Amino acid sequence: MNLDDILLELRAEATRLDDAILSMDRLQNSRGKRLGRPPKRLTEAARNGSTGGPGQDLPQAINKGNYRRG
Repeated sequence: MNLDDILLELRAEATRLDDAILSMDRLQNSRGKRLGRPPKRLTEAARNGSTGGPGQDLPQAINKGNYRRG
């Protein structure tokens, strides 16, 4: 392979990477702040200090006898 061919391929790859970075930047900047009230689960989680992820109530369910195996 010729050194000129390698340089051409590297420049082409650099151009593709620059284009990809530019489109990602545009995508990130196009997202504005969301308007409106946040979902109820998010406001409750903020109030309770909880992340609201799945399995948050598992120990309570086990203590109440609501948990069944199998």
